[in-house]
Amino acid sequence: MADDDLGDLCKDGERALVPGSKDIYVQLVLSFALGISAFTAFCILRPRWKTLYAARKRQSNPEIALPVLPDSFLGWIPALYRVTEEQVLASAGLDAFVFLSFFRMALRLFGTMLFFSVTVLWPIHKAFDTAPDLRHSEPPNSSSIYLRSPFDDRYYDETFPFAINVQRRNILHKLEEAWSAYRSQKAMVSRSPIRENVTNDENEQDEHQEHADENGPLLSGNNLSSLMGEGGRPKVRLRFGFLKMRNRKVDALDYYEEQLRQIDGRIRDARKKEYAPAETAFVTMDSIAACQMAIQATVDPRPGQLLIKPAPSPYDVIWKNTYAPRYRRRLQSGAVTIFITSLTILWFFPVAILAQLLSICSIKQVAPSLAESLQRHDITRALVRTGLPTLVVSLLNVLVPYLYDYLSNIQGSISQGEVELSVISKNFFFVFFNIFVVYAVSGSAALADFWQIIKDSLSDTNTIAAKIAQSIQSLSNFYLNFIMLQGFGLFPFKLLQFGSVSMYPFYRMGAKTPRDFAELVQPNLFNYGFYLPTALLVFILCLVYSVLPGSALVLLLGVCYFGLGYFVYKYQLLYSMDQPQHATGGAWPLICRRIILGLVSFQVVMLAILVLRKAFSEAALIGPLVVLTFWYNYYFHKQFIPLTKFIALRSIKRNSDPGRQSNPSREEGEPMRLARRMSTIDEDKEKGMSFINPSLITPLEQPWIYQDPPPSLSPAESAGTYTPDSSEGRDIRIPERYNTTVSTSSSLSLGDTHVWRERGDNNV
Repeated sequence: MADDDLGDLCKDGERALVPGSKDIYVQLVLSFALGISAFTAFCILRPRWKTLYAARKRQSNPEIALPVLPDSFLGWIPALYRVTEEQVLASAGLDAFVFLSFFRMALRLFGTMLFFSVTVLWPIHKAFDTAPDLRHSEPPNSSSIYLRSPFDDRYYDETFPFAINVQRRNILHKLEEAWSAYRSQKAMVSRSPIRENVTNDENEQDEHQEHADENGPLLSGNNLSSLMGEGGRPKVRLRFGFLKMRNRKVDALDYYEEQLRQIDGRIRDARKKEYAPAETAFVTMDSIAACQMAIQATVDPRPGQLLIKPAPSPYDVIWKNTYAPRYRRRLQSGAVTIFITSLTILWFFPVAILAQLLSICSIKQVAPSLAESLQRHDITRALVRTGLPTLVVSLLNVLVPYLYDYLSNIQGSISQGEVELSVISKNFFFVFFNIFVVYAVSGSAALADFWQIIKDSLSDTNTIAAKIAQSIQSLSNFYLNFIMLQGFGLFPFKLLQFGSVSMYPFYRMGAKTPRDFAELVQPNLFNYGFYLPTALLVFILCLVYSVLPGSALVLLLGVCYFGLGYFVYKYQLLYSMDQPQHATGGAWPLICRRIILGLVSFQVVMLAILVLRKAFSEAALIGPLVVLTFWYNYYFHKQFIPLTKFIALRSIKRNSDPGRQSNPSREEGEPMRLARRMSTIDEDKEKGMSFINPSLITPLEQPWIYQDPPPSLSPAESAGTYTPDSSEGRDIRIPERYNTTVSTSSSLSLGDTHVWRERGDNNV
């Protein structure tokens, strides 16, 4: 291509950025090359690195009875396929079940739509689609409840025992590092020529003494220095005096041991103190029916008094946020929401700039000869116009969720499940706005074009509709490339856990203590907020392009994407990765709302395209469909959302009810329980747990110096305060002026229920 031709091409910003049809084949080859290489590496490494790729299976409860996957190259695929939905629910929990259900639903939906697209729409488009190319035309639930009362909103600032537990962890880590350095140095000395003259009897005596010391308590009675000799002990430099200008070295083992003794004493003293109660409380009720009736009832006639909500799982509570007053949590949440909304809008500028820099026309302004060379060859032109933009968008999808995850964690949520749902919402807003709306409105990433479109739309509303229709069709190849890269290229890398594999050598070099090495083999955490938003975006893209020319290819890629995603995430959720948070399936209402948003987007795009093609009568038929979709969204919110938050009383049955097996010895007065086929892993985690801050009762960890973990201290030694008995419930009584009793049970069966209550002058 001549210089003049390239110059003419660059006059049209859209054409310079939109990939051509030939570029799809380049992207397909590139995606398959990446995906097949990563998948092959996974199949080879999977049986060899079971501490990574079967980490969750190795630590799961054997009663779950997940099948052991064969070690053959591809034999694990049919075995994974045969894992039933009941096994997924029992072993991975409700959140994983909901997540995988979305992929199954999308797979069935787009598979059906693909059939009709090939048999019905494709012949119609081939015979009657004579419209001009618009790309170059001018635009015209839980069984617990949570109660809140704003009465006496005082901030609970007695957080001393919880803050010093973090300080203790740092000291413990430093002590373990000092011991590891000392033991490594001692091992080197023992291999020196001097040690070769030691008799076997002396060696046996030293080994016996070392094992005796290993089995003894590290922080009781004997000083740590009695375990090892005094020579070559590690030192730590302490700074003191005016501006910390003076310093001296002290024995690191003795210094950190003494710090640990002191902070343990402070923790024991803090656990014995009585603290002023916060404005909230967890209340355990004696049946699910009583709990659900309390949740769904208006308890107090005064507005905003004694508010009731389902309580999160005991192990999912973020305790530091439960002590903050409501106004502070609302202020945090509002500030973070405003910041993220502004940030999401501002993301347009770096996205636009990056897209401009990755175009051949932008390269021509800096390096004309390079731009001419890239434009001359089909492969290099396709890589610049196709590979780089989709790669940049995919990298943003990987990096931005980490920022939003951090912001969601400081938003003041009560549980990790709420944080997880917040991350899903925020990340979806980012990908939907920046990858779909901005590109659809602008038609390209050029800033000048975008603002000109906005200016024209203020004077003529038809401009925005025409531009949307034009941009959607012109960007079809870009979105095809995006789906291909996400499905064929990046899913195998997620299965390979490329980030963990690449970072493992660095973590391994940084590991010094036995505790560090034990953490290396812990399962990686699965964060739904990192994966679900992109899948929702792909779902919306497949809907939008499902009836346009080339819909068969889009739907085929959608089927491949959700099919591959289902297998990848099913393997990770069941075998390799852990999900400590428990959102009780709360992602499903979010998914349904985003699907409705996708339907509205599809209808608006079709309306704009028909108007642009002067098909006004056909466009008028779509108008009522948009209204109907909005009505259904309202209907869904009123009729279905309550069923996702509460358990219907009719669903709570006694064992003696008709149609259920009953126990003859228990006909009357029997507690009401949910009719469930089996318990889930989430319910198993909750058994034996109570709503008590772990900082008050968790046994204090001893230094982990040898290969085996140290024995735990007794509850009396570590807690120094009340510990629930394992065989019976206990009552924790708040002072009488609050007139509230919180009853906790150490064994939470399906019939146990819990209330989370914010303090006020009310009885529960």
